Amino acid sequence: MPRTRSKKQNVRLSVTLDEYVALAWLGEELDLLVAWMIRRAVSEFVARHREGIAADLPLRHPEAKSAAGKKSGGSHGQ
Repeated sequence: MPRTRSKKQNVRLSVTLDEYVALAWLGEELDLLVAWMIRRAVSEFVARHREGIAADLPLRHPEAKSAAGKKSGGSHGQ
């Protein structure tokens, strides 16, 4: 039976995961697809932050520069 689509826009993307082997093993043990576990984890992460609950993992890497600075070229040459 095909999965019913919600009205949300789905996007396919490619990521590199350091924990893929562990995730694949866990999926095998729990009889779950890796893709399903990733979708579930992302959904839970978004829901947690949408409601304002602080996570153990910071939303930004401490050394990350702002997206605005990267787009405009920052303050180089000034």
